[in-house]
Amino acid sequence: QALAQTLEMVQSGRVTSQSGTWASVTAQTVCIHGDGEHALAFARRLRSAFNACNIEIGA
Repeated sequence: QALAQTLEMVQSGRVTSQSGTWASVTAQTVCIHGDGEHALAFARRLRSAFNACNIEIGA
């Protein structure tokens, strides 16, 4: 679900609020909380998904 939400935010410029309504955003960065046990795996999945969608990753 987090992967789908991140792709929606980057590709469509919107996120879903807790109430279920859409809110427009202009995301320039994506932050990954590195203290979770799955952070590295999620970062790798996110990078792979960005590559598959031709989303450029900057430094």
